[in-house]
Amino acid sequence: MSDLEVVLNNDPGALQAFSAKTDFSGENVAFLTSTAKWKASCPESPDEAQKREAYSRALEIYTTFISPRDADLPLNLSSQHLKRLEDIFEKAARLTCGEPLVNTATPFDVETPRPKPENKEPYSYTGEIPTDFDKTVFDKAQTHIKYLVFTNTWPKFVKEQQRNQSSDAGRTGSSAESQTTLASWLSEYVTDFINSRF
Repeated sequence: MSDLEVVLNNDPGALQAFSAKTDFSGENVAFLTSTAKWKASCPESPDEAQKREAYSRALEIYTTFISPRDADLPLNLSSQHLKRLEDIFEKAARLTCGEPLVNTATPFDVETPRPKPENKEPYSYTGEIPTDFDKTVFDKAQTHIKYLVFTNTWPKFVKEQQRNQSSDAGRTGSSAESQTTLASWLSEYVTDFINSRF
């Protein structure tokens, strides 16, 4: 799990690409990176304007990744987690996004796809912010999705990286490199990344 955290925090691009192309779960990694960036940008004691901006950006995360009415590929959340997030965001989502064209009870009876805006503007919600909203609003969903990535996507990604590393080692003729563990590979990668930036 700590290796997964390192990749998510420092350079999730390869994992994102792998999860989208091979594991067909790219929305999970995208959600984790989006919510981590959002939470890191939230002030500890926000004033009213900062809270409104944080809510607007959280609403965008909700409609992009969670809402069964708005998200193209909604995350696989328990009904309990989904209900809590719907209670906090759904009213605002309807005011901001309008009514969905998809009937969630019978989602396949729609003949035309939902139109997508060409130049999507950032959300700017001006209505009432629920009292339950704070920077921990996505914590339970993050924990659940991170566990799914860790148990499903991550092992496949690790095997793929090891296979690629073994192929590279075979091409260079270095048998020692093929014995490198993923943990040491990640450690070297992160060290090189940090040294190249600072």
